[in-house]
Amino acid sequence: MPTTDFSPLFDPIKIGKLTLKNRIVMAPMCSRLPTADGEVTPALIDHYRVRAKGGAAMLIIEFARIDDELSSAEWGMLSASSDRFSVGLGLLAETITLNGARACLQLAHAGRQSSYAEPCLSPSAIPDLMYQALMGERYKVREITVAEIEGVIQSFAEAAARAKMAGFEAVEIHGAHGYLPGTFLSPYGNHRNDKYGGSLENRARVSLDIVRETRALVGPDFPILYRYNGDDFVPGGFEIEEAKELALMLEDAGIDAHHVSGSIGESWEECEPPIYVPRGGLAHLAAAVKEIATLPVIAVGGIDVPMAADLVREGKTDIVAIGRGFLSDTDIPNKAAQGEIRAIRPCIRCNESCLNGEMVARPQRCDVNFQCGREGDFPLVKADESRRVVVIGGGAAGMEAARIACLRGHEVTMFERTDRLGGQLQIAALLGFKDDLRALMDNMAYEVERLDIDIRMNTEATPDLVKSLNPDNLIVACGVQSKYRNITGVDLPHVSYPVDLLEGKATAGKRVIVVGGGWLGCDISVYLARLGKEVWLTTIKEAADDLIPNLEPFSRKVFMDMMESSGVIIKGNHRIAEITPTGASFTGDTDELIHLEADTVVPAWGFRPDRTFNEVAHEIAPSPPFIGDCVRLGNLRSCVWPGFMAAYEI
Repeated sequence: MPTTDFSPLFDPIKIGKLTLKNRIVMAPMCSRLPTADGEVTPALIDHYRVRAKGGAAMLIIEFARIDDELSSAEWGMLSASSDRFSVGLGLLAETITLNGARACLQLAHAGRQSSYAEPCLSPSAIPDLMYQALMGERYKVREITVAEIEGVIQSFAEAAARAKMAGFEAVEIHGAHGYLPGTFLSPYGNHRNDKYGGSLENRARVSLDIVRETRALVGPDFPILYRYNGDDFVPGGFEIEEAKELALMLEDAGIDAHHVSGSIGESWEECEPPIYVPRGGLAHLAAAVKEIATLPVIAVGGIDVPMAADLVREGKTDIVAIGRGFLSDTDIPNKAAQGEIRAIRPCIRCNESCLNGEMVARPQRCDVNFQCGREGDFPLVKADESRRVVVIGGGAAGMEAARIACLRGHEVTMFERTDRLGGQLQIAALLGFKDDLRALMDNMAYEVERLDIDIRMNTEATPDLVKSLNPDNLIVACGVQSKYRNITGVDLPHVSYPVDLLEGKATAGKRVIVVGGGWLGCDISVYLARLGKEVWLTTIKEAADDLIPNLEPFSRKVFMDMMESSGVIIKGNHRIAEITPTGASFTGDTDELIHLEADTVVPAWGFRPDRTFNEVAHEIAPSPPFIGDCVRLGNLRSCVWPGFMAAYEI
């Protein structure tokens, strides 16, 4: 059972001489809210203000470049490269400290992982395969010279001194994730034959020199954190045994805390693990360092509050860094301190608007928190006038609309035709490998149930019923209906539908044919394969590479690996012709029928928008907004964001 005692997270701790009020810090993430050349903006200040108010002990502020030449990973990243950035940095640090958190600035050099530098610098001229795939022919990398190495070391130290002068209370040197210092550490990316390559002592020289030079400029009492990989997660990369040796070297060089992470560009899914993998996948690396370190250790990597409390209680880490979780909910520590875990809007680790947004150079957003990155533009304040609002539908879109309308001071009635809130989230919650969506469903239901909202379950919202409430505003979020295809054999007894299988209303035999390679088909295939079934996923698409193309790339990589490891057999270019008593028949490149035998056939044709109320809605209220899947099928962002805006604009 998850722990309900979170008290270990609220014991103070010191990093050097800096006291943290609790054990929860915000991990650094590129918000892409600075200007193109790295200036602090009002949006960036608003973004961190609310998270400082939310109770975090310290905010480790995102990747700040150390020079104006080749250290940035992309446009729109924060800069500490010269004094002209100091005023903005000072405003940012002041905002954080005035709102109750410690302010720490992360300093970084992207090295070979840059879409900004042409060419990138690296210990050896070895490309980063992720950036090479992203940038194509424009991506180039060259070996950094000794003179340039010395300049980088000096730039790190000067940027740290600049951060201190601006009012930051600590700095973190970014030596992880395949950026320049981390690539020097890794035998995978460092093939040098000089004093910076070969032995660990040589490969660590850049990291240690950065720490020593930084310590010389900032003085003995200013905290220096060092972030490094416990594992690169690539063959021939930096691994935990060397990381433990490095930890002691770093302590001797003058750091005050270890921030242990993992992954490089070629293994980025380990750094920002998607929904399909268990939480806390990097925590064992921090625990290994904790065994030998004498200074505080910070763990990171998809850790939620119950897991964080257990890690600290069991002595596996001293501090926990939460990154994406602070995008979905700014108040995690405050809510945890009150025991209100269900009130925390969970990160679902979809990586869509945060990580995938970075891939397409968009500002950082969150699929389940519309306000993320827009905090100053959309404060949750009372509307000028309270109105009667009716929301039709208790799925994600409807629940978000009802919540925001209520918080804005409106009188809200919400209709849900079934006995459960959640809509499509109910299906995802039953799969067994999307538990984050179950947590989101529980949170959204909890929020509307505890607010002053008139929730009418098991109630069909007929036009007459809705009119009887005399609403000032109507929001339509009717969700979806199941697709149905009238093909031969669809009513045979061995045909079972995905939702019936998930809800236990039907069972599958040993060999199963799943018809349809969309989201529903892929999900139910993995679900059944994990139950020990022999699953053939048939699709009109030609190959596995064509499945779920719109999924965020790193999540898709993990999901496709999961399909393969589960034993799902993908039959491409198979168009269903008929279902037979012994299986199903398909057409392929020719008109000749292909027959597959199976005990169970599962039509996974998905869903279509439910527009049954759309025609009459205009008769009830002027210009009612239609939101979520009743407009068009999408993801959670296309439900939560319109739900927020539909209510906010009332």
